[in-house]
Amino acid sequence: MDDIKVSVILPVYNVSPFIGRCAESLCCQTLKGWELIVVDDACQDDSLSIFEDVLSRHRVWPFTLRRISHPCNLGLPSARNSGLDVAQGEFIFHCDADDFLEPNALEVLYHTATATGTDIVWCDWWLSCPKGELYMSQPDERNPKDAIRAMLSGRMKFNVWNKLVSRRLYVRGGVRFPDGNSMGEDLTMILLFQYANVVTHISRALYHYVTVNYNALSFGYSDEKMRQVENNLNRVIRSLIGKYGEEFKEEIAIAKLEAKFPLLLQDSSVLRKSWSLYYPEANDYISSAAFSLHRKIPQIFANKGQWTFLCLYNCFFKFFHRIRYGQ
Repeated sequence: MDDIKVSVILPVYNVSPFIGRCAESLCCQTLKGWELIVVDDACQDDSLSIFEDVLSRHRVWPFTLRRISHPCNLGLPSARNSGLDVAQGEFIFHCDADDFLEPNALEVLYHTATATGTDIVWCDWWLSCPKGELYMSQPDERNPKDAIRAMLSGRMKFNVWNKLVSRRLYVRGGVRFPDGNSMGEDLTMILLFQYANVVTHISRALYHYVTVNYNALSFGYSDEKMRQVENNLNRVIRSLIGKYGEEFKEEIAIAKLEAKFPLLLQDSSVLRKSWSLYYPEANDYISSAAFSLHRKIPQIFANKGQWTFLCLYNCFFKFFHRIRYGQ
């Protein structure tokens, strides 16, 4: 098991329309000598049958297959943790079952990591939506602290799915995903950067993030989802302050504003106005240069209690995204 290069963790739960393409992209990876850990999170549709059908069409797989089954649906963070518990690879990569990879994705990520002695390597990605694909570039940060700043301020995605991470970082930091708190669980990646010495960015899009409805997250919030985001962000903040003190004070304030921003885009006036209840101490940073104009405007309206103007802005926001993303 010592020669396993990468452990790819693939949680599966009711993704039958998408998993076939995901499985195909995994079977076609050019990297050899890695393991695929499929975590069945009590799937209730035919996702796993579709997955097995794809495997049956390939005589040779580039990976060693390992299967884990949950007796009941435990959620995405728990599925990732189950994969981590058995992972033996030198590096960890998380793939979501409704997305797919470029054929050389794992090979490029792994060879970059080993050639440069990198603890974490991340790549650009494609946003795949009904109207087509958009290239999403990521910042070329050269050290872990700068990467942390970029993730907290929203300039860099903290998502799990475009990052190859040395498994020893998970072990060294005792890093786990937050069981029972799925919203914002990707913030866990920031914890890993605290233990990294060398980080690298690849200016190539190797991952396809599939969205059927780009507005689903922004317009599907609830008090419970916001509670989960708050819990996950607070966990990261406590860890950062414990290690770096006040070094990331401004970036943390911006991260707080980013965390509650989706509340302003809700159809419910109650949810929109609940924005004022979360992290009010961060409102002084609304004018920060870290925010683009389209994110500053609704926050300024909310901070001044101008809810009518905010509603008008939301109408424009929805119209813009319908045109841009075809949704």
